[in-house]
Amino acid sequence: MKTKTLFNHIQEITNNQRPNYWDELDDASKKSWSNYMVHRFLSMKPEWIEVVNEIQQYWELKPKSVYQFYTDVIPKGRTFLKYTKPKKKSKIEKWAMDILCQHFEESSQNIEKTLDIMGKDVVYSIISKYGVDEKQLKKIWSK
Repeated sequence: MKTKTLFNHIQEITNNQRPNYWDELDDASKKSWSNYMVHRFLSMKPEWIEVVNEIQQYWELKPKSVYQFYTDVIPKGRTFLKYTKPKKKSKIEKWAMDILCQHFEESSQNIEKTLDIMGKDVVYSIISKYGVDEKQLKKIWSK
């Protein structure tokens, strides 16, 4: 029997909803189950967010109980769960971000928010103060 993946488990919850599914799984398939990831994927459907939020508070629940709960609550049928990805990667290289974080004593998220305000000239001048040569300065901005 082929080991089930997270996506097989999600499909089982939404499409099939067999009552004895968990009991039929082999050990490898049971290990591929992650309550966290199941909650995360099911929360991608706006109608289910409140239900998922309620059940994920009980982190001590066994995977079988989580499966049984979702099959009892979620309507049976095919559904598309669009996974929301992070918006975008950093505008500058990691090494340059590390220098700016150290210089301003701020988090990378706060630095990222202010990069446009600072402008390239300010970023270049700050990073050059830390001994970065001209050739390396040209490689600051991510592609």
